[in-house]
Amino acid sequence: MRARQVLNLAYVFDFDDSIVTTDSKTHVYDKHSGDFLFSLTPKEFNSYQKKINHVLDTSDFVARDIILRAKPIKKWKKLINLDKKIANGHDNITLYILTARAPVTQKHIYDFLRSQGILNLSLGNIIAMGDGKGEIDVPSEKVKVLKRIQKESDIVVFYDDNEKNIKAAQSVGIDAMLVEEYIK
Repeated sequence: MRARQVLNLAYVFDFDDSIVTTDSKTHVYDKHSGDFLFSLTPKEFNSYQKKINHVLDTSDFVARDIILRAKPIKKWKKLINLDKKIANGHDNITLYILTARAPVTQKHIYDFLRSQGILNLSLGNIIAMGDGKGEIDVPSEKVKVLKRIQKESDIVVFYDDNEKNIKAAQSVGIDAMLVEEYIK
């Protein structure tokens, strides 16, 4: 009888609008007058095209108090179930959070997850790869991180609410799943 091979599984979750919602918004100002123009939710930002006269204020996305008031949604149940499996000895599972928020938010997200009972996700596995200005190419940056995770894992499963991020991940062989509208 052959021994069963145990595969190393990595589950990677986007943060905003995939496992939680927050009150964070990107505020858009006129570059010349400084006048406030409008605010964007994370979902709205996914399809926003920055104009040359726009200046972005993403300070809500680094605010600890806003992150700590996040509300679990969508794939939260999947995250909880995987966390329980790890607690019950499934040491072949590794959890990650991959967010376009700035690196300063890593500890805030970690503290929020711990406060909600997610105890088997290490601080180092919360990857906040944003620039704090909302100016990075999120799909290509997420793919870079996913490829690093892929080198350490037999199977990578990625959950995100942004179709562009899903398509980019799938283009490099990642099993990526679009997180649909909010579970009510």
